[in-house]
Formats: sequence, structure tokens, C-alpha cells
Amino acid sequence: LQSVHTSIFIAILAGIGVAIAGELVANPLLSSLQVPGDVFPEALLYLRIYLIGMPVILLYNFEAAIFRSTGDAKTQLVILTISGILNVLLNLFFVNMTVNGVAIVTVVSNVVISALLFYGLVKTKELIHVEWKKLRIDRKILGQIMRIGLPAGIQSAVFAAANIVIQSAINSLGTVVMAASSAA
Repeated sequence: LQSVHTSIFIAILAGIGVAIAGELVANPLLSSLQVPGDVFPEALLYLRIYLIGMPVILLYNFEAAIFRSTGDAKTQLVILTISGILNVLLNLFFVNMTVNGVAIVTVVSNVVISALLFYGLVKTKELIHVEWKKLRIDRKILGQIMRIGLPAGIQSAVFAAANIVIQSAINSLGTVVMAASSAA
């Protein structure tokens, strides 16, 4: 049970850390990705809004993993479907705000799914039950989580790095090619 509480706490702390670190490197990162000047301000704004949502985005990922660890893939699938529908519907209204509207909708959708899964963790009577008072880091469990999670995270980072290299090449071809690639 303490592993669930440790995981939730780590997700929130890591999300805050990623948001802060991301903000520090956002401008240089987009520059190194050769984002064209005509879309650079919008890309930076989108990235900054998205980074604000990192605590709830990581929280959702950890919560989903907790549900999957018990063999319950259905709950997170239903919640993710609700989020997808919400994202599409809200985008219809917020797209007029251009890039910042789309980014806000992405964050709001993640807040909703994180809240729904958290509610499920608080209300369940199973082994994965969460209690507010018990949210803290257990060092022994943290070590176990890191032994398993760190190699998996590094593996994901390698794939992400490859995608960044590809995106940089696409960005160097200009705004039209970027838009076409995104549409595809």
C-alpha cells in the first residue's frame, strides 16, 4: 500500500521538477530543434502551457500504471476515452484562441483524467487504496521503484531522443512541412 502512496507523491514532485527544468530549457530547446521563426513564439507558448500541466500528466501516467499493475486496464481505458472526447469537444471551442487554447485544452483534459483516476484510487477498497494522510515517500520503496523505473525511463528517453532528431529535421524544412507532418 505504501508503494502506491510513494508513487503518487513521486509523480507530483517529478512533475513539478520536470515543469521547472522544462521552463529553463524551453527556449534553447526549441532553438536547437530549428523551429522556424514565424511559429517560434507560438511553439514556445504551447510548450510552456504544456509544462505547467506536467504534474498532472505524470500523475495520470503513474495512476494508470497503478491500475494496470492490478490487472485493471479497463478503468484507465474508460477514463482515457472520456478524456479524448473531452479534448476534442473543448478544442472545438478553444481553437479560436490559437495555440494557447489547444495547449490549455490538453492540460485541462489531463487534469480531468488525473482527478478521475485519483478519485478511483481514493474510493477503492482494494490494495491500491489511497489516503491523503499517507502520501509520503518511503525510501525503501523508492529504491525499488527506481531500480525498475529508471531503466524503463532511459529506454523511453532513447526513443524520445530519436523522435526529437526527426522533428528537428522536419522543422528545418519550414512551417508548411511542419504543418503537413503534424496533419499526417
